[in-house]
Amino acid sequence: MIALKTKHLAAAVPAILIAGIGLTMAFNLWHTTTTKEPAKYSSGEFAGQANPADIRGSYTFGDVAAAFPGVPLEVLADAFGVTRNPAAFPVKSLEASEVATGSYAVGTDSVRLFVARYLRLAFEPAPGTGLPPRAAELLEATGLLDGARLADVEARIVGVPAGTMKAEPAAPATSTTVPAAQPAASTTTAPATAPSKATAPPAAAATEAAPAVRTVKGSTTFKELADWGVASGTLEAVLGGVPGAPGVALRDWCTGKGIEFSTVKTKIQALVDAAAP
Repeated sequence: MIALKTKHLAAAVPAILIAGIGLTMAFNLWHTTTTKEPAKYSSGEFAGQANPADIRGSYTFGDVAAAFPGVPLEVLADAFGVTRNPAAFPVKSLEASEVATGSYAVGTDSVRLFVARYLRLAFEPAPGTGLPPRAAELLEATGLLDGARLADVEARIVGVPAGTMKAEPAAPATSTTVPAAQPAASTTTAPATAPSKATAPPAAAATEAAPAVRTVKGSTTFKELADWGVASGTLEAVLGGVPGAPGVALRDWCTGKGIEFSTVKTKIQALVDAAAP
């Protein structure tokens, strides 16, 4: 009796699997490849349209162009300087470029911002989201940005100093040379022993060092964060786990935990800024 049941069961299992696959294919529910389709706006002016905020680091440029047909693949590749097989280029790879200026850096959120502004869709970028100069040029060329958004885009340019995209020729220096024959007016009235108080700036002002820029990047190590005054407890709360060893880079730690670096970068930067003296 047991052998009979086992024999029948062995024959029934493959039949059930084949029938299940057949039904899912019949109802167009069987997919052999993953589909990457961002969430849509649920309300408001853009309800029903794909939301750039849901572009993820695992998307390729080809996925982004397919989800947002208004942004051609060539434009996206040009904006971010991807020249080799852009269709297969993972968005998260931008975070490995380490292109940064001040508190701004290029990453996954940069693609979200570019797509949103290129298509005039609603999107609020993270405070540290930067854009390559070429991306800013392409957005400006659309002529669709209002004054506030155009100024915001230009402020986020990385790789070049802010404000130099439209640099004008410098004005010629004004000469302030005093003719040699002109006597100093104070020589006839000032006492001979009066000390001079306007001939040299204080030594402290001349040697004062500029504050160090503490920008969180993928290569930033946990030791650097500790040196910058970030407490391990607050960092653990942001990361949702125990921080890595001192020499471990943030991106490597995030990759090992299956976390997208761009999702925690802004929060970590906030901890660094708060800890700054």
